[in-house]
Amino acid sequence: MINFLKQNNADMSVLAEGNFNFHRAPMAVLFATYPHKDQNHLKSTLAAMQTFMLAAASRELGTCWANSVSLCQKAIKKQLELPDELILVDGISVGFPDPAAPVNSIPRHRLPIEEITVWLE
Repeated sequence: MINFLKQNNADMSVLAEGNFNFHRAPMAVLFATYPHKDQNHLKSTLAAMQTFMLAAASRELGTCWANSVSLCQKAIKKQLELPDELILVDGISVGFPDPAAPVNSIPRHRLPIEEITVWLE
């Protein structure tokens, strides 16, 4: 991906800063949970994030998973005055996609589902 962007003269400094400002999307959603004795609270939160992204896509909204939230959670919790015990799992930026944005022109080479799926009968 980086090579593609460089070959197409993308401004790497602008792209790099995007993750830390949610790619200038008009809305950012933080997903958080409180710790429990097992890991199910994290799994449930991740499932909610995926469902949220699918629901947004069905409404023609673009989303971008921003894992910088989990990496910077101490500073975010301080800024938003959130409790220390709260776990910021990650964030999602939401907005209408910009077809002209360099990141949206990256070719995606996905394998056909038949090549990566095994159906048990």
